[in-house]
Amino acid sequence: MKKKYLTIFLISVTMIMYILEFHPNVLNLFILLSTVPIYIISKKSPSAGLLIYIIVSLSILSADFYRGTVFLFFYGVIGVFLGMFSHYLNQNILISILNGIILAISINGMNMTLRLNIQYSNEILLQGLILFFSIVFSFATLVICNYIYDILYKIENISN
Repeated sequence: MKKKYLTIFLISVTMIMYILEFHPNVLNLFILLSTVPIYIISKKSPSAGLLIYIIVSLSILSADFYRGTVFLFFYGVIGVFLGMFSHYLNQNILISILNGIILAISINGMNMTLRLNIQYSNEILLQGLILFFSIVFSFATLVICNYIYDILYKIENISN
């Protein structure tokens, strides 16, 4: 089961990378939608999900540094950690809070990596807003990913 998902995902990534040569704006859509398959693979197998996250991060970074960094620190983190936490835990609120904390730390790392040295007068308020946004965004993404996962699980059970 793990090898089937891994193979399908790697073939998809390879095909998308070839499409990027002809139409570069496809990368934006790919990065946005990449959260869902990484979540699904991470929920099935956390180690395979982490491997996919690393491979896709390197692939996108090789195509475009800025978008690759956004994937590495934002979309990929959401997908891989939501999937891993969903594999081990069954409480959506706890999963969202844990992932929100990791995402807030990751957003600050992205800020430092891209050298967006923005100075604000109230850093504590800003960090609180980033944490709140991260938790809410993690919860919304978890609900959507769980819905898609449940649909795919039903389809897989019907076909077997």
